[in-house]
Amino acid sequence: MSRLTIIATVALVLAATADATEYVVAKFLGVSPGQQVTIYDYSSSPRLKAKVWAGVYNFQIQSGTTYTELGGVDDVFSTYCIDIGNWVSKNHAYTWTVVDLTDAPVPFLYSDGKMSAAEQSALQKLYGQSHAASLASAPAAAAFQAAVWEIVNESGSAWDISSGNFKATGIDATTVNTLLANSVGYDGPLPTLKALTSNCTQDQVFLLPGYGPPPPPPYVIPEPVSLAMVVLSLSGLGGYLRKRLAAPAGLR
Repeated sequence: MSRLTIIATVALVLAATADATEYVVAKFLGVSPGQQVTIYDYSSSPRLKAKVWAGVYNFQIQSGTTYTELGGVDDVFSTYCIDIGNWVSKNHAYTWTVVDLTDAPVPFLYSDGKMSAAEQSALQKLYGQSHAASLASAPAAAAFQAAVWEIVNESGSAWDISSGNFKATGIDATTVNTLLANSVGYDGPLPTLKALTSNCTQDQVFLLPGYGPPPPPPYVIPEPVSLAMVVLSLSGLGGYLRKRLAAPAGLR
């Protein structure tokens, strides 16, 4: 193979790889449900102390997005934050690369590096166990967010929001630690999670639509009118059968 052919082949491979990278361009709409908390990280210098919003981060897809699994332009999707070293501002649009969890977060100034396979599994179990309940109220969403931060940013051997290098106050620590403890024993279906990463803005984790644990089948209560019709129909059928059974054989 000639040198020019090799160069051309390498260029085509690189171009194909670049084209395969998927991006999301989205405007930050705000955190809801959620609440303000104070977070601390003692793993680097300078140490981090910041008052932030903890909860469900909501974004609206803008033009230029290539990752269609989250929807199309103007659709809204929700995430949780995995990056305490960068920020997002309301009504500003940002561009992220879509990656697997083990390629996030970037940069990792306050985390213990990119997520390990154990951390990825822990996040999946946390989502499988408690994600649906986390959407119910501001305290529940904030507690879930704190649990996500603890998994991603804690360098110690135990996940405890009240100890180690990462901590959070202004939140019910017992609830957060219960979420973390309960998720360890979760043995249900593991949801598919992806990360949005950027060198210049806050990284996020999101649950792929349709890839979460299947919801229980809905229990449908018959409407009053429909139920009455059923009762009347059964009554009519009973009357018909009684008349038929009482009639002479030749008239049946």
